[in-house]
Amino acid sequence: MNRNAPECSDFLRPIWSRTSIPPWLLSLIVLLLLAATRFYAVFGPPSARILFPLHCFAMWALPFIFLATQGRQQVGLRRPAHVASAFTLSALIGALCGFAVFIFGFVFYHDSPDNWCVSIRDSFQLDQLRAVMPPAAVFAVLTLPAMILTPVGE
Repeated sequence: MNRNAPECSDFLRPIWSRTSIPPWLLSLIVLLLLAATRFYAVFGPPSARILFPLHCFAMWALPFIFLATQGRQQVGLRRPAHVASAFTLSALIGALCGFAVFIFGFVFYHDSPDNWCVSIRDSFQLDQLRAVMPPAAVFAVLTLPAMILTPVGE
């Protein structure tokens, strides 16, 4: 075992480090809960779609719930020196990577169900959502939580 490795009590918040649950088991429980929630939100009944934005928010909040300040710093969650330029640069890089994935999907699989963009698009049942919501609201409900909240949790 590495003697320079931080203690678990330095990494987790005090309330979590005092529990008798080992950190690996706590991580596994949280992972299973998040996976089950996402699975049900995507593949469950249409009324369960509201769980997806809540799932995204939960993923964003997890580092602040479980990790102490030192733990958040060790995983790279810290305030950048230039916040505006960091947000702009990360948004541009994220958009370019998303566009590249989109292009690769259509180059290799065209508009078939094997294309991940097509299968994800079809899983959201956009026709039903468009029938009850304006396009801007559909975009806001499906895209904004995923873009804003999930990067920190993932």
